Order: sequence, then structure tokens, then C-alpha cells
Amino acid sequence: MTIHRLMTSMASEQVRMLDELVFETTNQTTDDRNDAAAEQ
Repeated sequence: MTIHRLMTSMASEQVRMLDELVFETTNQTTDDRNDAAAEQ
């Protein structure tokens, strides 16, 4: 494996982890909004 391929795979792995983190945060925010809307 060349260094370029290694760096590319590391970068895509970081992006995937970041996407999961953003997804979890977004879901939490959406749930909070739904709770607030239900209380009104």
C-alpha cells in the first residue's frame, strides 16, 4: 500500500466517524425539538 492510499483511507475513515457524530447530534436536536413542540 502506498503512502497516498494509506492517507486516503485514513481520511475517509475520519470523515465517516465525523458523519456519525454529526448524525447523532442532529438526531438528539430533532428529538428535543419534537419534545418542545409536543409540550406547546
